[in-house]
Amino acid sequence: MIITVAHTKGGVGKSLIAWNLAIALGAKVIDLDFQQTLLFANAIREQNGLKPIDVQQIETLEDFFRFYENQNEKSRVVIDVGGFDSDLTRMALYVADIVLTPASERLTELAGLMKFDEIVTQVSQNVDVEITSHVVVNNVSPNAKDFSIIEAFVEEKNNFRLLNSILHQRADYYKSLAEGKSVMELKNSKAKKEFKAFVKEIKKVIKHGEKKD
Repeated sequence: MIITVAHTKGGVGKSLIAWNLAIALGAKVIDLDFQQTLLFANAIREQNGLKPIDVQQIETLEDFFRFYENQNEKSRVVIDVGGFDSDLTRMALYVADIVLTPASERLTELAGLMKFDEIVTQVSQNVDVEITSHVVVNNVSPNAKDFSIIEAFVEEKNNFRLLNSILHQRADYYKSLAEGKSVMELKNSKAKKEFKAFVKEIKKVIKHGEKKD
């Protein structure tokens, strides 16, 4: 199982989602983000006496291919893609069993989704496979109820599907990351409850093979 968390816009919460997913699933992490957020978080995790996860920084297509060829159907991998377009980004889209794209209803993010939609289209055409990115509403106010803008936007795009899960702004995401933890490792947390439902939905999507329609 390969999960690629991708968007060509930075600051949308890709690394935070990738980190929590990796710990929830017991997955390896491929960190393609030049900021190396997950490598840093993993170092903090180890310093705090927690079992580190397998985080690898890959910088070339050759290294990516080498890693990919060593995986099997039992492998669990989360790929954190940086907020930019590159050959590595496009390869991460192609190999994924599910592509996840975090976004909110802010105008700047909808504009970013339009650009990402173009890239997904290009990759699909180049490899002759229809790739679908599953959009998750992320980092929105806990009081937000109306998501009609992003629902309408995603509905118009052939490359996108909107997940039912909604990840709200929760302080626990940042507090746990600062300690090298996941919200899934907390005892009582609204963030944990939401993220647990998110993981369950992802598994369901993968099981039904909805990545490439």
